[in-house]
Order: sequence, then C-alpha cells, then structure tokens
Amino acid sequence: MATQRLIVSGNEKEQSTWSLPLRQKPTSPFGGGVAIRTVGHEMLVYHGEVFHMLSPIDRRVMWTRPTESRANYFDPQQAARRLPVPMLLTHEFVARSADPSEEAQRNGLLTLCSSELVAYRGRRSLTVVDAATGTWRWTLRDVPNDVRFQVTRDLIFLSSAKWPNGLLLRSHDGSELPLDETTRTNFQNSKISLGGDLIVVTRTNQNDKAEVAVERWNPLRRASIWKQHFAVTDQFTWLDVQTLVTLGVDHSLKLTDLDTGEQRKMGSVKASDSTGRNQRRSVVADRDRLFVVVAADQQNANNDNLSIPANGTIYAFDRRVGGELWQQKVENQNLVIQQFAASPVLFFSSRRADQRQPRFGQINQFNQQVTSNLLLLDKQTGRKLFEETFPNPYGNFRGMNLNLAERYWELLTYNDRVRIVGEEK
Repeated sequence: MATQRLIVSGNEKEQSTWSLPLRQKPTSPFGGGVAIRTVGHEMLVYHGEVFHMLSPIDRRVMWTRPTESRANYFDPQQAARRLPVPMLLTHEFVARSADPSEEAQRNGLLTLCSSELVAYRGRRSLTVVDAATGTWRWTLRDVPNDVRFQVTRDLIFLSSAKWPNGLLLRSHDGSELPLDETTRTNFQNSKISLGGDLIVVTRTNQNDKAEVAVERWNPLRRASIWKQHFAVTDQFTWLDVQTLVTLGVDHSLKLTDLDTGEQRKMGSVKASDSTGRNQRRSVVADRDRLFVVVAADQQNANNDNLSIPANGTIYAFDRRVGGELWQQKVENQNLVIQQFAASPVLFFSSRRADQRQPRFGQINQFNQQVTSNLLLLDKQTGRKLFEETFPNPYGNFRGMNLNLAERYWELLTYNDRVRIVGEEK
C-alpha cells in the first residue's frame, strides 16, 4: 500500500527541513486528505483516520492515535480548501458559524485542540486524550448524532434533542457543571473561542435602537472582557480567529481585534467603485496588508475551490496601522487564494469558452475555443506585472505550487501545468 508523506519546509528554502511517513487505517475512505491544526509549536495532523501529534522543531512524532470509522466524517481535503466567506448582512452574520469548515469538524470529528487536551468524536462517543502524550483522559458515551459542540479551553458545551437545555462538562475530567440561563445563551450564541473565553454575537436593542453586540465573555467568571456595538446596517466577515472586519453604511472599513476589542480604521470602500449590481466583497490578508476584493455580475467564475471572484475594484490597506495603499480595477477574474499569505503577488486566473460560428459548408457545427487568462499584480503597489491568455482545454486548475527559492508559480490541471518564473527587473 502506498504511503503518504508529510514534508515540512520553508517557502524561501529550496530543500525540505523534515519529511516523515503518515500512518492511515487500511479501510479509511479519506487516505489522501490531510487536516492540520497548530497548537503553539506542535502540529496535530489528521490523516487516514489517524491522529499524529508532531513537534516540527524537535523533528519527532510525539504520538499517534487511530479513530473510529464513522459515516459522517468530514473530508479533510475539502475542509482544507475553505474559501473566504463574502461580507455578510446582519441576519446572516448572527445566524451563521464563523467558519463552515470549523463547523464541519466540530460536529464531525475534532471538538477540542489545545496545548493540554485533544477531544474527538467516535461513533457514539466523545473521547478526550492528553495533548502531550496521547494517553486517554475520559470518554462520554451514548452521544447522539444530532449533537452540537461549543468549547473553550476549560469547558465543553453540548446541545441536542437528548440535552435540550444543554450539557456543560469540565474538559479536563468530564465532570458535569451547573448551567444557568446566561451561560447557556452565550454558548449557543458564540462564534469563536479564545483560550477560556467565548466571542458571543447577539442582536440587541440599545436605547430603543437595534444593534449587533460582539462580546468577549468568560464562562467560568461569568464576566465580560470587552463589548462592542455595531449598526444593523453594517456588513461583517471573520478575517481569522483574531480579527473581525466590518464595513459601515458610510463605507468605512474597520478591524476589531478579538483579543483586546480595539478597533482600527482601514479606509473606505465605496459601492460606486464596483462594475455592476449584485455586489459581493471578500476580504483576504497577509501579515502586512489587507485586501478587499469586489465582485459584481461575474461572468466566468471558476469552479475550482482555489479562487474567489473579482470583478471590480481591488483595495489594498496597511493592516498594521491602517490607511489605503492602492486601488486597481480588475474585470472578470478570479483571485487564487491558495498560499496567499506567502505569495508576493495577487495571482488571478480566469477561464472562458467562446463559441465560434461554423465554417462555410458546415451545418450546426460550432467550434469551442477555451482559453485561460492569467494576471499578476504586485502586492505592494498594485502594478500589473504579467498578463497572458492561452488555450486551455483541460479544465479548471486543481492546485498551485509556490516556490520562492526558485521564484516560480505553478498552476496544475489534471493533464497539464502552467509555470510562471519571476525575473529581476
């Protein structure tokens, strides 16, 4: 049986720094998929229904542990290809999970991953093991399939038809704790956990004015760390587990630090800068910059799980101190987000099929010309670095390789690959 390997390497180094084979169950239907969670300097890797706790710094496997096979496991390969969710209206933001893939993992397999504990689902059970050694801590039996979990570092909250009022457990030993109405409501309305705290989103009335409240709340102390109020006309999206992005009716774009509750204004994003109706705005970022990608009336969106539509103005902002860096118009493109944080450019790819009229003497025979267009913009300035159109009858791209040491990008189809090599000015 073929063995999958995990290779750990830096983008700026040509050689890999560590390589190791990954275990898998022979009957696993997801042998090719890998899901990775980082906890400090350790990595929890799920592959082929086997957990691997790794220490890349020490280059050692701390422990491995197989899981029970279940029909409703999430596919880690699909979960790893999560696309950014466009900015949401108030009712969508209040009702939806912060991360659809996190929702799938929480209800399907991995419930808790901290520096102390790892909790995961079995067929009808919840098992908690020590994160450092993989040794068993405790197990909750007879867990129904309709159960939903919300967890912090210290607590595990379960709700289902079996527990309509909820069940609150202490994570390190599984003991049941008393559950009051405020704690129950805040667990049900929480979107993200930060250590031992919850980020709770509710719709409230403040001085007879409807607002959206975002609060960091500690369930053990039953105390609020901070609380911010937003207008119901704002739009929202989660940039990551530390950052909330809001767009006001006055077009102002703001970041809220979920750790401290502090807000920072980025700049403005005007509706008039789009190229049509049905506007969608997606937000992506690297360490230094934040980008707002506007899409309206998209005509050739790729169905490749690698990109998001772009048809309008691309805004770039300084993520650290705020302020607009540049704007650039892009028409009918798709921004590739795979390895986005490491890439020095914005990489766009679109695919279009054109029907050609039949030649003289041909009846009802149309020739179809399928082409791909690649566009690269410099992240620092927005300047166009490369644009090319070429025939591509092989279908959508299924992956991208980035090698900063050799200065190239590769887009892969199932039959071909396209490589772009950067050169000095």
